[in-house]
Formats: sequence, C-alpha cells, structure tokens
Amino acid sequence: MSDQKRRPYSLQDFVYAEAEAILRSKEQLFEEFAGVTDWVNLTPAQDGAIRELKRRRLIPPERQPRTDGHVDVSSP
Repeated sequence: MSDQKRRPYSLQDFVYAEAEAILRSKEQLFEEFAGVTDWVNLTPAQDGAIRELKRRRLIPPERQPRTDGHVDVSSP
C-alpha cells in the first residue's frame, strides 16, 4: 500500500466516469466490476461501471430494504 493519500473524489469525477461507462463494452464494464475490492469506497470508474451494468440490465438492481429493516427477497 502506498503512503500517499488518494485525493478525494469530486462529483465531477463520478459524472465523467458514468459518462465514459456508457461508451464502454460490456466486457470492459464487467472487468471494472470484477476489480471491486472495497464495496464501501468505490472508485468513480467502478461506480460508473456498476451503474451502467444496472442500466443495461446486465446485473440486477439492488434490493431495497423494507420499512421493517428486512430485505425484500420476493420478485424483483
């Protein structure tokens, strides 16, 4: 691990990454998706790839928690 701190991502970073993801092939998107190691702190490229894969319906959308705190496992 590098001793250098990573600069904080800006909203512009995420907007540009999402726009770039639209132009990428599904293979490139899945490659970016496969490289995710930290699901809490996604890079802009990872976040853009995941959003685009969901938009193309190549991966399912996240299931939203119900009001009682449980995840709905019924039909998507």
